[in-house]
Amino acid sequence: MSVRATYLTLMLLSTLAASFIWGVNTLFLLSAGLSNAQAFAANAFFTVGQVIFEVLWLMSGAEELRIF
Repeated sequence: MSVRATYLTLMLLSTLAASFIWGVNTLFLLSAGLSNAQAFAANAFFTVGQVIFEVLWLMSGAEELRIF
């Protein structure tokens, strides 16, 4: 298996796992009594927070600390 095929396979599996976790989280939010709009808003705020902290992490020079 080539490096590219391995990379694409791992990315596919990672994306599927993240989507599954996101779906289960949404089901928990809905079962806790949130409406569809509230669950959407909660997921949207989580995504915005994740993006902000990732950008701050990269701006802090942390890319030099990464192993890969």
